[in-house]
Amino acid sequence: MPTHSFGWTAWVCSTLLALTACGGSDTGSPETRSALGGEVVADLTMDARSVLGTTPTEPRELASFRLAENNRKQCPWICKGPEAQVQTLIQPPGGTEDRSKLLPAIALRKVGPKSFSYPLQFQAGEVTTVLAAASCYGEGKERVRAVTYDEQGETHEYSTWRTIHGQLDPYTLEFDLIAPERRGNERAGVRLEFEGQIGHAALMSIAILERPLHARLPQPGSPVPTQRAQTWRLAAGLTENTSWATDIELGGTKETLRRLEFAATIPSFARSVARGSLLEIELQTRNGDPLGSMSHSLSSLDGESWKDFRVALPKAPPGEYELRVTLRDSDDTGLSAVVLGDVVLIEPTASPKRVVLITSDTHRADYLGLYGPNGPVYSPSLDALGNRGLYFENSYSTTNITNPSHIAVMSGIHPRDTQIVDNLSPLSSRVETLAEVFRANGFRTFASISTQHLDPNQSGLGQGFGRFEAPADFKRAGDVAIENVQEWIEQSKDVSTFAWIHVFDAHAPYDPPANLQARTSKGVPRSAEWGLEERFRPNWIRDEEISNPDYVNALYAAEVDFVDQSLQGLFEMPQMREAWIVFTADHGESLDTHSIYWDHAGMYLPMLSVPLILAGPKIEPKRVATPVQQIDVGRTLLELVGIEAKFPGEDLIENAVRAKRIEPLFGLSNNGLQASITLENWHLVLDLRDFSS
Repeated sequence: MPTHSFGWTAWVCSTLLALTACGGSDTGSPETRSALGGEVVADLTMDARSVLGTTPTEPRELASFRLAENNRKQCPWICKGPEAQVQTLIQPPGGTEDRSKLLPAIALRKVGPKSFSYPLQFQAGEVTTVLAAASCYGEGKERVRAVTYDEQGETHEYSTWRTIHGQLDPYTLEFDLIAPERRGNERAGVRLEFEGQIGHAALMSIAILERPLHARLPQPGSPVPTQRAQTWRLAAGLTENTSWATDIELGGTKETLRRLEFAATIPSFARSVARGSLLEIELQTRNGDPLGSMSHSLSSLDGESWKDFRVALPKAPPGEYELRVTLRDSDDTGLSAVVLGDVVLIEPTASPKRVVLITSDTHRADYLGLYGPNGPVYSPSLDALGNRGLYFENSYSTTNITNPSHIAVMSGIHPRDTQIVDNLSPLSSRVETLAEVFRANGFRTFASISTQHLDPNQSGLGQGFGRFEAPADFKRAGDVAIENVQEWIEQSKDVSTFAWIHVFDAHAPYDPPANLQARTSKGVPRSAEWGLEERFRPNWIRDEEISNPDYVNALYAAEVDFVDQSLQGLFEMPQMREAWIVFTADHGESLDTHSIYWDHAGMYLPMLSVPLILAGPKIEPKRVATPVQQIDVGRTLLELVGIEAKFPGEDLIENAVRAKRIEPLFGLSNNGLQASITLENWHLVLDLRDFSS
């Protein structure tokens, strides 16, 4: 590759100024949701209206205090930590160079348990919600929760723990306290408790509220991904003697066997409140004439997991109706509540559409059998997929880091414009995702991922997915994520589905199954003359007592083999014969170049070149040489299934069938350290920070 061209470099540098210009993290509100089509006739989670009774709706503030320069002496908080409290100033959200805009706070320093107590007399059950503005500085994670306590300091009501990371911007924290079994006991205050690795916790304000039960639940029309164990559902809450109601238009015939599918659990702050409840489901004409109703017991629910339900609806001819879901409870000792997730009304079809997006983390473009003969990996499943579809020989990522790359693919928006360049910043809920578009057009939407930092809490990518499953630990084997989606697809044979599968196996540290490791490392000794400075050997390689770089590369190849092997069962499912399947990666990996070993730092080609295969109906087999970026996958899939939506990106199919002018491809690295431009045989990397010191 040429290393310099004076005029070209000047043009690239001017273009990079545009590339690195800061755009807003929110690209505007999503377009108005399209009318539901396909086989999901109604999405109650998104489209139902909440019908409330006489339940109070407004919260009652019991106490609050916000620290200011002129009220420090009146601060009621009792602070305990490894060291005495200190007065400090915290930057506001987004930062500032104006010292007058810094926020007063009380800080507790050093690693160890820390707490801020707010003395207050109240009855058990009165305090339901605690709001706080707090900050944590330092490396690592911190867990924080809110509790109530009595005169002896004993803990009673409590919230679930929330994990936060050290960052400069303050957090706005909201805690719902788990409802007590008994009321009437006096409490002496509320306490925020911190524990973890961070050495600095600071509090700016706290508010203590009593909120009505339904007001503490997400509402239909504005659902949120709600977690139980390691599974999220797009969910909203329902309280006793209130209803969700939605107007629907049924197609099919009078004999069509329609069904309502949903998941249910008890709110995390009211784990025992719904045990005696019934969920009543009614179908009636727009004039109010009932067609039938049925009730389902919720006695088996708990606050630890989701329970799935499938309910057959009364037969009805095509036309306009109202579907109503109501929570009933004959027990008058307390108010019942339930959380309903992924609530959809389905009209089965014999020809559902299926779309599967597979992202293999840290997967280099050249580690695929299709790339060329005598390669380092054995990938018959992926090779067969590529041979019956489009294989893009020159595909690139927009970045070298996991979350920003996946956010770009799922939103169609470049990391330059989302300004998300790390694994800690979630996508704004105001950005419409690919999953939201599919869901709004009658598709069931599923996601199963293999690393913790892509979960909805940290990435923001839960929006639009009716079901989302993630590992409890940092990572898990990719075959587990694949099997989850296989099960969901099997359960949804007669409805259109969009599924995202993420596998993390090719990410360091490499730990492939023994049989695959034996194949790729055959004849490669574990120990040899290292030939590299010791500082280039990662700790995990040192811990495994590996001293041969070729052996490490063989481990990487075995991980890719495992990905291919794990996908075989999915590809062999009957439902996949007419499915649109995309296989790509978020970024690549540097094995032995640019003084970067078994990592993906920097914006060099090994970190940006990724595999890209697209197969399915209406796609003729072809190897495509035109350079592309996987950010355009979403736009392409919508075009293929016939969904008209204002989703960013270009149609990759056009690159395969017509000669298109080759455009420069832009990249932005983790934390905005580097930018890059790729154009034909040129690849320019520009440092955006000074690395000389």
